[in-house]
Amino acid sequence: MTERRKFTPDFRARVVLEMLTEQKSAAQASREYGIEDSVLLRASK
Repeated sequence: MTERRKFTPDFRARVVLEMLTEQKSAAQASREYGIEDSVLLRASK
């Protein structure tokens, strides 16, 4: 079983801020950071 990755609050805020300011779409951020789209969409709400 693999361990869950832990993201710092700073990293989370930076990724969500990029999505909210429309610098990156969820798909772009997902590819760049290796995080599933559904996780990013859930975090940005």
